[in-house]
Amino acid sequence: MKLSIRTAEGLDERRAWFTLTRATVRVSREIGAYQLELEGPIIESLHAMVEQQTLDTIISLQGVLHDPDGKWSFAFRLDEDGPHVAANADDAAIAAVTPQLRDVVALG
Repeated sequence: MKLSIRTAEGLDERRAWFTLTRATVRVSREIGAYQLELEGPIIESLHAMVEQQTLDTIISLQGVLHDPDGKWSFAFRLDEDGPHVAANADDAAIAAVTPQLRDVVALG
């Protein structure tokens, strides 16, 4: 699965279900091709990197997925292998959030 800024924006647009807390990116070869962890205003940081032509690849997006009613929350990660949800997430939570994750992944 290839991640894009659109994937990150899709998570951000679904704030009732997702809180994006970190992005792991690879910067362009021109400035060293190293990995960087972004925290804080992730969407803004990704857009700035594109504008400055310093973003090579989004490696992973991490955060918290939660019920819009606040009944549960679990960690999640999206990476090249697809979505990963914390092992302690119960079946009902996974069933509820799976359609949302599919929609976000389809934006990729």
